[in-house]
Amino acid sequence: MEDVLRLYARKLDPLEPVVCFDERSVVLHEDAKPGVSMRPGRLPRRDYEYVRCGTANIFCIVEPLTGNRLTFASGNRKRPAFVRALRKIAKRYRYARRIHLVLDNLNIHSQVSLVQVLGCLSAYWCATKLALASGRSRWMAATRSAFEG
Repeated sequence: MEDVLRLYARKLDPLEPVVCFDERSVVLHEDAKPGVSMRPGRLPRRDYEYVRCGTANIFCIVEPLTGNRLTFASGNRKRPAFVRALRKIAKRYRYARRIHLVLDNLNIHSQVSLVQVLGCLSAYWCATKLALASGRSRWMAATRSAFEG
C-alpha cells in the first residue's frame, strides 16, 4: 500500500506516467417491447421490461495527475482481455520509459497473465515497460470516480 501512496505523491513526468487501471462488469439489456416514438409536444416512451443479453466488461484507465481517461469494452474479464488492455496502455504511452500502473488485487492482474498469454519473451518486455503496483480497492478512487462520472 505504501508503494501506491508513493506513486500518487509523484510529480507529473510524461516519461514515467502513473496510471490507474480498473474494470467493471456490466449487464447488457435490450428492450422487450418497442418504444413509442415522439410526437410534437410528447417525449418518447419506453417500457421498463427488458431482455438480458449477457454481460460485458468495461476497462477504465485513468492518469490521475492529468485527468486523461481511456475506456474500452471486452466480452469478458479473462487474462487475454487484461493483456489486450495492457497493450492499449503501452500504445497510448509509447514514448514513456516506464509506466507505473496501479491495479487492484484481482487474480488476473499479475505478470503471470503476461507470461501465459504472450509467452516469456514478450512478457519480459512488458514487465520492463510496466511497473505493476497493487493496491486495495479503496486506493482505486480515481478509476472508481471515472465509472460514476
